[in-house]
Amino acid sequence: MEVVGTVASIVTLAALAKELWALSVNLLHSYHDAPQELLRVSNQTSLILLELECIRRSQKEGCISSLLTNEEAWIFQQSLIAAKTSLAAIYRSCERYASNKKRATGRIAWTLFDRKAADEHLVHLQRTETSLGVVLQVINIRAMTKARDHDARQNEAIIQQLKAYHDEVRQGHYSLAETGNKRDDSTTFSTDSLVAFRFMKSTSMPECWRSILNSELLFVKSANEFQNAYEIYTRFPFFWFWGQKAFVLSASLRRMRTLWPNFQVLNASVSFCNIIPVESEIVKACRAGDIIAVRDLFREHKASPNDVSVDDRSLVWYATGSGSSELVSFLLNAGAPVRSCVLHAAAFFRQPQIARLLLHHGADVEVIGEDGFTSAFFLYGYSAQEKVPQAEFLEILACNSFSNFNGQDNEGWSVLHRIATFGTAEDVKTLVRMRASIHSRTHNLHWTPIFCAVCFSNMETLRELWEIYDDIGLKDIVDLRGWNLLHVAAGAGNFETIPYLLKQGVSLKAASKATSRSVPPALRNKSVTPSDVARNCGESAYKKWTESVRAAGEDVEVSPEDIDWTNESVDGVFGGCDCCKEWSFHS
Repeated sequence: MEVVGTVASIVTLAALAKELWALSVNLLHSYHDAPQELLRVSNQTSLILLELECIRRSQKEGCISSLLTNEEAWIFQQSLIAAKTSLAAIYRSCERYASNKKRATGRIAWTLFDRKAADEHLVHLQRTETSLGVVLQVINIRAMTKARDHDARQNEAIIQQLKAYHDEVRQGHYSLAETGNKRDDSTTFSTDSLVAFRFMKSTSMPECWRSILNSELLFVKSANEFQNAYEIYTRFPFFWFWGQKAFVLSASLRRMRTLWPNFQVLNASVSFCNIIPVESEIVKACRAGDIIAVRDLFREHKASPNDVSVDDRSLVWYATGSGSSELVSFLLNAGAPVRSCVLHAAAFFRQPQIARLLLHHGADVEVIGEDGFTSAFFLYGYSAQEKVPQAEFLEILACNSFSNFNGQDNEGWSVLHRIATFGTAEDVKTLVRMRASIHSRTHNLHWTPIFCAVCFSNMETLRELWEIYDDIGLKDIVDLRGWNLLHVAAGAGNFETIPYLLKQGVSLKAASKATSRSVPPALRNKSVTPSDVARNCGESAYKKWTESVRAAGEDVEVSPEDIDWTNESVDGVFGGCDCCKEWSFHS
């Protein structure tokens, strides 16, 4: 098609339309009470000019050459030629009107002769505007169709990629075990160890001195590959005319391992505060989340935001326990100090909204407390906590650059160990996505998290961890004593897990090492099978063991009925947990 000729016609016609529009506007301003026909000519010319500008922009983007067929482009070019002829004739007529200086004679001439010509010009302008409008519609329709086809091809390509990814996941070529754990232990975990702080030791004032001196002293040391971190908290009381006061120092320090002194102080605060009873009105109000009562006590000068109770807990701590984010926000805005371990309280009470407030006010996300606990540890600290997924809180920590998901406490337990014990399958998934290691082992018995799930009979996390491992060798995993998962289940009396473990291929006849460490007295220095451990727990426990084994379709070598329990030398207690120092709870 004649693209070059069409482009030249557009440019020429746009310039002519612009001149005609300017001339018509000039005529309107020159004539007093100008005829309505001139106003219509001016408005119609303005529409044509706008349409030509739109078509010219489309031409610059290559739309005319790519969206119009050869025949359509030829018709379009002929329309432009006709429009040019019409506009040129109208322009000459308007020039004649403008050159007529005799206004009275000109108006008579307009009424008798020119009015009809102006109406004809207006008809031509309307036809030109209509044809240009049709061209614009064709271009828009073709452009939308082209964009829709392009989007359809892109969506189809994305769908095909997702299908291919789904097939890879189903075939095991891109399993979570490969991406989330193998890479975690080889690359990501080693990289995190450069910056993630590991708990080293903690020193605190003995309990007897705390009660005598009514003081507190805590020193926690942690380290990564190139620097040491220190958490220091001290509280010393003194008496004043208006009651008991305390000097409180809280600070976080980082020191580089260099020959020259190189350190920085983080979140340091020094305060002189009131020591208040746990039964005081302000503590009761904070525990209840009563922001009105707290406001009144502050207004009446009966309390202050930095008050500390005799058990060394701040008002923010009590308010966090109430779950009132409004009260915590009020206390922080009123000047309550953000102590280094205040985020631990938000984690312990599982208050993600309050955690956001504390982090916004400068709480240290990386702080390590006594025994090496981080905020993530306190989410799963105790068996009394309800088993509710804490993905939101974990994501808050991750979004604030928390790098210690693989950190271990003074016993070697990681966050994943605690989740396996007290958490849910959803928590396991969330933490593994954050590159937590499922192969981390404790200091005492070298337990991985799956041992904790078996010991504490958490079937939900046990199943999830087993799927994540996706390793045929998991059925043979043992701890420091040579105990496999069935040994641990038998020793802890958690018979619910036995059918599942047997189904996964864990050996019923595997023999342990002969050791005296973390085994019941009757089995010390003996190589034992899981059945031997269950038998040592007593008659009732052994009956439950045999029932669970038979329910899984396996046989037992010795039935409970064949044992003379009156002469059987057994300890009759459960135990063997990594966190237990001795076998201490009865069957």
